[in-house]
Amino acid sequence: MQLKPIIIIPARYNSSRFPGKMLEKLGDKTVLEQTIETGKRTGIPVYVATDNRDIANLCIRIGQEYVMTDPDCKNGTERCAEAMVKLIDKHGEEFSQEFDYVINLQGDSPLIPDYVFKLMMEEYEQLAAHDKPFDIITPAFRMPMETAERFLDCRAEGKAGGTTVVTDSNDRAIYFSKEMIPYGADLTNIRSSSEKIPMYYHIGMYAYKPTALFDYAHMEESALERTEGLEQLRFVENGYHVHCMKLLPLHFDFWEVNNPEDIEIVEKSLHHVR
Repeated sequence: MQLKPIIIIPARYNSSRFPGKMLEKLGDKTVLEQTIETGKRTGIPVYVATDNRDIANLCIRIGQEYVMTDPDCKNGTERCAEAMVKLIDKHGEEFSQEFDYVINLQGDSPLIPDYVFKLMMEEYEQLAAHDKPFDIITPAFRMPMETAERFLDCRAEGKAGGTTVVTDSNDRAIYFSKEMIPYGADLTNIRSSSEKIPMYYHIGMYAYKPTALFDYAHMEESALERTEGLEQLRFVENGYHVHCMKLLPLHFDFWEVNNPEDIEIVEKSLHHVR
């Protein structure tokens, strides 16, 4: 039997690096609307989890179901966990039988291609069917040279340009960082021998077992999570199995909307996923 997901898009207003970015124009729509379209193209039910009335009003205007969540949620995973519980409360206990897992699609990630959703769903099915140990699945792309150089430029300017990940031999995440890891992946090496460096750009997209998502909301913020500003490290630090689905580089310039200047970069690549 095919397992059924739902997509929850966490969309808070007060981003520390780019407040109000969900409502910023990206092409002919807002950042959030573009991301909603990305989710809906998969045919998976989509819900928005927000803490902001302007974002809620946007959802009402476009006919998008949403859930109001606590402004004090520390990150998107906490927001997804609260939204999952509230959706079950809203629609009744039978709603929990309508999905087997939850996909977190970050509201600032409209450039995720349809095939990544498909591959992640297939990966979830395969791991579950063979009783492989995992709690969360998340994708990571082999980082191409152009992305790596932009990443390092952002770090040199004191900005977070993205996230990298290292795994064990079974693709279980060992660590995520806003620095470029593993050590040795510097600009010189990237330009001279990037194909030899196992460097992966992590995409803020997750498929959670509902039990893991529920557990997360009841765990304290971890020291590593707080230091890096990366929510997934709470899972790692508490011993949960985060499985990385490693993919080849995308055929276009992938980036997320982390800073105001990212709007132009992402806008140029929108046609690749539309």
